[in-house]
Amino acid sequence: MTCAQYAAMAPDTGLNGNATKEQIAAVTAMLLRHNRAADDQNLHLAILQVIAYCNIYGGHSGSNQDAAIDGIPGLRN
Repeated sequence: MTCAQYAAMAPDTGLNGNATKEQIAAVTAMLLRHNRAADDQNLHLAILQVIAYCNIYGGHSGSNQDAAIDGIPGLRN
């Protein structure tokens, strides 16, 4: 999933919005692929990392639009 695809999952994606069920599922799957705990704390941190990496605001990605969210810093092996 790219930054643009993740951001488009909700019109208010960003720091002031809440992650949708679809976004939570995507980030949970990403954490599990990287053998990371998918508990509430890690999930919240990973969502914030995706928002920062993709520079997401108002449902749009301002940076790395075509980059996979798997590439966020801290999750690479």
